[in-house]
Amino acid sequence: MDPLLPDCSPSAPRRKLRTRAAICLLIVCAMLVSIVTGPWAGRTFLARRLVLGSAAAGYRYHLVGNPGDVVTATRPGLVLEGGDTDIVESFQWMIDRSGGGDFLVIRTSGTDAYNKDIFDITTPRGQRADSVATLIVTSRAASFDPFVARTIRSAEALWIAGGDQAMHYARWRQSPVADAIHDLIARGVPVGGTSSGLAVMGEYIYTSEGDGPKEPHLTSTQALRNPSHSRVTVRDDFLHLPFLGGALLEPHFVQESRYGRMAVFLNQVAAGDRGREVRGIGIDRKTALLVGSDGSAQVITGPDHPHGKVILFRLTTPSAVTDQSRAPIVAEFEALEFHREDTIDLLRWGGTDATAYRMSIDGMVLKMAQQKN
Repeated sequence: MDPLLPDCSPSAPRRKLRTRAAICLLIVCAMLVSIVTGPWAGRTFLARRLVLGSAAAGYRYHLVGNPGDVVTATRPGLVLEGGDTDIVESFQWMIDRSGGGDFLVIRTSGTDAYNKDIFDITTPRGQRADSVATLIVTSRAASFDPFVARTIRSAEALWIAGGDQAMHYARWRQSPVADAIHDLIARGVPVGGTSSGLAVMGEYIYTSEGDGPKEPHLTSTQALRNPSHSRVTVRDDFLHLPFLGGALLEPHFVQESRYGRMAVFLNQVAAGDRGREVRGIGIDRKTALLVGSDGSAQVITGPDHPHGKVILFRLTTPSAVTDQSRAPIVAEFEALEFHREDTIDLLRWGGTDATAYRMSIDGMVLKMAQQKN
């Protein structure tokens, strides 16, 4: 056949159809590959979705999975994570303790990015979350909306995301949000938090409410230079969780060298609450503490941060300075350092795996000396 002439044979239409079918098949295959390996990989792609709320309502609610309210048997526990990249093992631990129930993330800013990641997790025991939802509370008024409190109370696992702890505190303190979280604890539901979400889980909170909108984090040097600075704001009217009574929690601890400001915060607590034992927990980035129902806890880290630390502090000799002057702090602390796979007893505030240090603050000078066994 002359190659310049059209193919008019009877089989030509069939060849064209086969060619088009082959092209369509290749397109479908490419789409399937993108689903399996791309951003929608995993069970999330086929899951149901629900979006509620608005800017006017003061909250946004994004759900993936079963929108029904499943009820499962849960086991209590706390996850205290130090920030940066989340640790998959933290979520696996919580999903197991949730009995595969509804997993809720609460935050005051950001997106629903957690939904897909958590929904696609399968624990070593084969457990998965029935649904994962993110509730973004964007106003103080929304903390009093019945939908917000009801949504929190319906969860079988709760994760307090990072962001801005001043915003967390301002919107949630002394509100139905705090009441609902306490109800979850009473019901034996696992609760966790990371970064600023961790910071608001202690009885005492460094609220950062004195920080400007674009001001860098308060440093240890700034806090030690002026312990009564207006940015040194410690409050105790949000949460009261098991084993964290009298404790202040600091994320990004080693990374940001927060030893000095921990000393200032604990000394401020002691000045206002004489006679009570004052304690703190500093948790490194990509590091978490998994706390069981009896107060026993295990240190875990991300795979790319095996040397992460958890440090327990106890104020042993508070500074004599209690007024609002710029006088320097002179105080002593006990510091117990733990590493990956170490076990901690929060009930007794210690552990046999600890490396013990004596930490002293004298004005701007911080000293740490390892204690002999």
